[in-house]
Amino acid sequence: MTLLLLSAVLCLGTALGMAFILPSSPEPASGIASCKEQLLQDAKEMLLVALNLEHEPHMKLQGMSQFRAAWKTGLKAISPNSNHSSEAQSPGSVSAATENETQTTTGHRCCQITSQISITDLGWDSWIIYPENFTYTECVACTHDGGKTWQHCRVETPSSKLHLPEVKCCSAVEEVWLPFVYIGDNSSLVTSNVPLTQKCGCQPEHHADLK
Repeated sequence: MTLLLLSAVLCLGTALGMAFILPSSPEPASGIASCKEQLLQDAKEMLLVALNLEHEPHMKLQGMSQFRAAWKTGLKAISPNSNHSSEAQSPGSVSAATENETQTTTGHRCCQITSQISITDLGWDSWIIYPENFTYTECVACTHDGGKTWQHCRVETPSSKLHLPEVKCCSAVEEVWLPFVYIGDNSSLVTSNVPLTQKCGCQPEHHADLK
């Protein structure tokens, strides 16, 4: 029993970016692991589409860590006041879940869940040079009951379905462009700007539908 409890604590401590409040009936540890895997998979798919890649490049260059350090030094020298990524926070840390003001007449809301993800978490540190960390924001439907309780983990369980009402217009309304620098399949150095969600809500044309 002690070993089981210890395993559950470790899973909770390492579950990347899950900013949610656990329901009164705890999900099994396997469900929490599925949450982390799902989050990372979603982030991977988003990046591949944004970088216009069908698959991740299979590159293993010697001295990648030194190359990455040199790149960061050069970037700071060019733009010392730049703050393109969220590298001030440690990889895998859980940031606060912020609630958007968009609300339907039924009390359903559009919430944004932000997670700090590192390229090491993705297993992509062999080909992505910059950034080392980035903020990944998902727009999800949520409920508001005064205690601001919602569940972000989309594990296919009855409890999760109860916590994810449908808000059709819940999507990104503000984005920030973050440059990604990586080594392509042909060993070329590629720079591509990736749009990252900063704020969730309803587009102006959808507000009339919520009244």
